[in-house]
Amino acid sequence: IGQFLERKAGEEALAAERNLLRTLIDTLPVYIYVKDTECRFVMNNKAHLGVLGVPSLAEALGKSDVDFFPRELADSYRRDEELVLKEGRQVLDREEPVLDQAGNQRWVLTTKVPLTDNQGRIVGLVGVSQDVTDHKQAEMELQKSQERLALVIQGSSDGIWDWDITTNGVYFSPRWW
Repeated sequence: IGQFLERKAGEEALAAERNLLRTLIDTLPVYIYVKDTECRFVMNNKAHLGVLGVPSLAEALGKSDVDFFPRELADSYRRDEELVLKEGRQVLDREEPVLDQAGNQRWVLTTKVPLTDNQGRIVGLVGVSQDVTDHKQAEMELQKSQERLALVIQGSSDGIWDWDITTNGVYFSPRWW
């Protein structure tokens, strides 16, 4: 009876831990997925299912990126995943384009790591991606703005200078000199 009670308590603890893990996976505002060694989905969180455009895990299971994304994107994802699966390399914080279901390009910051069994053999990969589209757009706007400012300074007949009082750094345009 003691062994039965111990086993029952262990099973309940394991179920509680599994429930906690699944709750975290499904509520985090990032895309989480697991793939097997053939790059087929075996687990997706709700956010990632949204990117794939499917309402349930059953509709993603056993499928690969080529079933959801244009061939060119799917092939680039596959190349990264083959490094993870064949060489055990980690892909850390790689900026990647992705298309949403409306066909709009978005940007994600992706990490892919090997998933191993108890003997250390690679049995798949775990991927986590975070949408950084707003950051990427702000970065591109800043770059455009800097290019415009550089053209204005270059085309101006005025000498321009700027003093950053926090760093005490001073910029003088070539015309100012």
